[in-house]
Amino acid sequence: MTHSSDSNCENISPLGVLLPDERSCLLTDICIEREYFFVVDNVNRRVKRYRKDDNCLQDYIFLEDPCGICKLFLSSHIVVTEPCNKQLTYVSVEGNMILSSRRKTNKKYSAIRCLDETRLVVGCCELADASVDILDYTGKVHRTINSNEKEYPLFVTPACLACFNEEYVVISDSGTRNVTCINKNDKVEWIIKLKCSPSGVCVSKSGIVYICLYNENKIVTVDNIHNGNIAGSIDDIRLKNPLSISHSTGSLFITEEMPSDRIFQIQIDDPFEGRVVDLSNIHLITTTDHQQISSLISEEEEPQL
Repeated sequence: MTHSSDSNCENISPLGVLLPDERSCLLTDICIEREYFFVVDNVNRRVKRYRKDDNCLQDYIFLEDPCGICKLFLSSHIVVTEPCNKQLTYVSVEGNMILSSRRKTNKKYSAIRCLDETRLVVGCCELADASVDILDYTGKVHRTINSNEKEYPLFVTPACLACFNEEYVVISDSGTRNVTCINKNDKVEWIIKLKCSPSGVCVSKSGIVYICLYNENKIVTVDNIHNGNIAGSIDDIRLKNPLSISHSTGSLFITEEMPSDRIFQIQIDDPFEGRVVDLSNIHLITTTDHQQISSLISEEEEPQL
């Protein structure tokens, strides 16, 4: 593997997300939804929403143990993992953020990404249960990816995930110091073996993979998701233990380890980035002001698309 300087970094904008009543932050994950970005602050038990155009706080919602976050396909909802409670929490983001429903799970899932219109991919970092699982929206396990063809554990701490084109899942595992790409048939496409701990990972629409190197304080790139070769790095930014990363057209959003409250927005040049198609918004759950949160949806029902 060769490392080279990446000159595509054109503009870097730091943003502090510490609120007046907070002392520090633990920004465990971040996701982008249209004109907003959502950041999970685990230590302050909040999911915070900011406007992308001016970086102003829009609103926030309290959750008991928020950890991972992702937006749902064709929906006005985000879903947040709460590992200590073994649950997935669905939040409506049309208007003010409102708790919609909760789904119990059998494991303590931390990382989460939306694989397609009906499935989620999640990572469990528990010592005895470390795995990457495919769930439906109710939290039921469709299948588990936890070992390779040699039948020894493939994952130890799959704390960060990324998806691409409903075909590939990229797993960043700080326990093995590997970044692994799995195809839709659960076969290993490639494994990048690192000498340091990887953390956040994301994939652009053109298939460029961005990997946070936690100990080396930089971002490395894989120029093609099909080959798994590290092609360059974004190292002209002063990061301190980058923790999570998300991609939006022309930009990367990066958080740092506690106690940092900083989010970095990096403008990048991706010449192959396609035009974003704004699909119609389809409601996952509809509520009225008079309904109680606890009675919105029973644990057995599947969210309606």
